Amino acid sequence: MTRGRGATDAASRTIEPRTADAPAAEGGPAPVRRVRARLALRAALLAAVLLVPGTISARAAWVDEPTQIDGLPARTCQPGALTPGTLDPGDLKPSYREGIPGILDSSGGELVVSVRAVADYFDARQTTYNKLQRLPLFKVSQDAALLRASPDVVVAHPLEGFSGFHPADLRVVKALGGDVFMRYTLALAPGLVTGRTFAVVSEDAITVMGPDDEIADGCFIALCVNTGDPFFNLAEDGVVDPAFVYTPGGPGPEPPPEPDPVPGPVPVYPRYYDAELPRGTGVARSIAFPARPEESGLRRELERIVERAPGGYLALSHIVVENIVAAHPGELYINSVVPLPVIRGEVTYSRRTGLFMIDPSTLPGVRSLYGKRARDIRIAKAVTAKGADALFFDLATTVAGLTDGKFAITESPDGRPPFLRYDDELKRGHSYYLLLAIADNRSYDGDDELLSIADPCLAGAPRAHAVDDGGGGCGAARFAPAVMLLALPLLLASTRRRW
Repeated sequence: MTRGRGATDAASRTIEPRTADAPAAEGGPAPVRRVRARLALRAALLAAVLLVPGTISARAAWVDEPTQIDGLPARTCQPGALTPGTLDPGDLKPSYREGIPGILDSSGGELVVSVRAVADYFDARQTTYNKLQRLPLFKVSQDAALLRASPDVVVAHPLEGFSGFHPADLRVVKALGGDVFMRYTLALAPGLVTGRTFAVVSEDAITVMGPDDEIADGCFIALCVNTGDPFFNLAEDGVVDPAFVYTPGGPGPEPPPEPDPVPGPVPVYPRYYDAELPRGTGVARSIAFPARPEESGLRRELERIVERAPGGYLALSHIVVENIVAAHPGELYINSVVPLPVIRGEVTYSRRTGLFMIDPSTLPGVRSLYGKRARDIRIAKAVTAKGADALFFDLATTVAGLTDGKFAITESPDGRPPFLRYDDELKRGHSYYLLLAIADNRSYDGDDELLSIADPCLAGAPRAHAVDDGGGGCGAARFAPAVMLLALPLLLASTRRRW
């Protein structure tokens, strides 16, 4: 392999062992001690990233010539990668044009994930690292026809400072902007190198190492990104990737025990390529569950009808929920209603109907929907505080049906089929996920901003009606004939008197 343009400050990207062993402050109120513990961890992480040992090699970059790694699947290509010193936001997909430049630092003429973003990653997980290398941002520009034929792009970069470790020890993290991160998965064999995976290549630049092989100086890390992946590939054309690699360290300073928080929803994404979805529909990006109305993107009249739920997310206020139920008594029963978190996401010009996914398992009241059939589930979107104005989504039972104003129910954590059909029952003990398709700036979108969607919804079902199985009790249908029989002599007597 031939390495590309080298950096003059690669040492600032590779970090020697650091531990966050500062004890939590004693003697103060619990919230103060927790804040101090987090600040101690953050300070230790920042110091670890900034302090540079002098024993680390000084130059490295992505291999910029085509590589010849053995045994990779036929759908992969190994074109080599550029190591740019600047980034044109226009090279990124629209949803990443603001977030990605904000998490990059310039280091020796290259772009790397910023010190602050790395610290945020470990701070949020209350953990540290042993070794860490910030890989410079790479860029791959290839002929579109080649990428269609071989969409899994593999690029390689020298590993620095990981001698003596094993591939199974490594963690490779991709930064998506803000506090959003995703992980690459270790490919256990060369034939398993596909999108969202990484491998370690030996010094010969050809052989993929096994998970328990020992890493030596001169080994490479190879990353694989699928060009059609809506999240792992940030580029409008080609591939752009900011990432870092580390080995886990010990836990950070442990905060004092506190009451268990009320669980809230976390963003989840359905796994689809654009070509699998209906024309104009794409997986929504940058998903968030806002905690405050001013963060929601909702129109002013909708901001007024949401409130903060115990799990720390926004949902329709109980008054609005009651209004919707009262206006649709045959559709919803108040004891079978689950306010969904206000969800916000972004779409693209070519795919302006966003596909959102919600895991409702932590939401209060969700158990009331078990035992219902899919056809009984209602998803209602509030338009105003008036319940009569609410819009209802329609159930889709196939991927082709995921167009604006449709929803689907699936047991797949990836949001994939099979979807529940009309007569399928939501069974206790099973996990279900909701898919919502919402078009930008159409009826179901509560956000007026272009390419941004926000929606306040609820899920519910009508009241279950008792079914007469022929058992005890006096139904009206059986009681009426008995009354007629008892009244028959009186009717006959009356008739005789008339005649």
